[in-house]
Amino acid sequence: MKELRINYKSIKLGSFLYLALPIVLFFIGFVKWNITLPAILFIGWIVFKLRREKEDLRYITFKINTLFIVIVAFILWAYLGGQGGLFYQTSDWNERNAIFRDLIQFDWPVYYPKTDTMLTYYIGHWLPAAGMGKIIYILSSNRVLAFQIGNLFLALWTIIGILFTYLLMIIYIQPKSKNLKWIILIVFIGFSGMDVIGCVLEKWNWQTFMEWMHLEWWSPGYQFSSNTTDLFWVFNQAIPAWVATMLFLNENSPKNYAFIISCLLLAATFPAVGLAVLMIGKYIGDLIRAIH
Repeated sequence: MKELRINYKSIKLGSFLYLALPIVLFFIGFVKWNITLPAILFIGWIVFKLRREKEDLRYITFKINTLFIVIVAFILWAYLGGQGGLFYQTSDWNERNAIFRDLIQFDWPVYYPKTDTMLTYYIGHWLPAAGMGKIIYILSSNRVLAFQIGNLFLALWTIIGILFTYLLMIIYIQPKSKNLKWIILIVFIGFSGMDVIGCVLEKWNWQTFMEWMHLEWWSPGYQFSSNTTDLFWVFNQAIPAWVATMLFLNENSPKNYAFIISCLLLAATFPAVGLAVLMIGKYIGDLIRAIH
């Protein structure tokens, strides 16, 4: 079976473009042109510099059928999480669907005259799919069709982000055995905290579990959600944060840290703050090691 070889530079550039495209759309649709034009030129300059960076020798290889199975697994994972609106969606989708629908139907920036308020939220992950849905709405004047097609593009955008995350994981771990790629896939989808232990310590019984239905709620006020919980409930923040975190781990120098955080702020504000702290900590640690 023919193998596909993908170098890190290509994955890195694709991941940066994935994070940057919502920012470009935000500037185009939400910001005045005297600010938008220089901002887009600046982003373009950064992407150009990324392409001109010294070649990274890291790469990964996949048999075509292996990569196909991986993609199918991510499609199924996203489908079960409600992406595309084709399967059960958790209750958090109610407000997320409302935000997405407003981004499709109303002019950008979204303004509600009856309440004299603006749509203020971390909307980055929705913008590419909302833009496609808006085009369909303009051409057809059919809100239902625009929302349905927009949902399919949103699912595609989500799956692309998951795939970039996985590829960046493979680059970072550099598994020597082909079987390890399957293990990484399983761990990625199934990764979670040790909430079962917390439930045991809190003396949860079957009745308690059926009442709460969330193992991570054993600790009031805090939780460490599984990757699947994040995808099913807060995908709009989780996916960009996953991609940004793996880019951070793969970066050999801090020169792109600011760009990563800048792109992440619009989609995942809280994760961006946490990631920025980790970046600062790593930078300080690298300085200390360099001095010694």
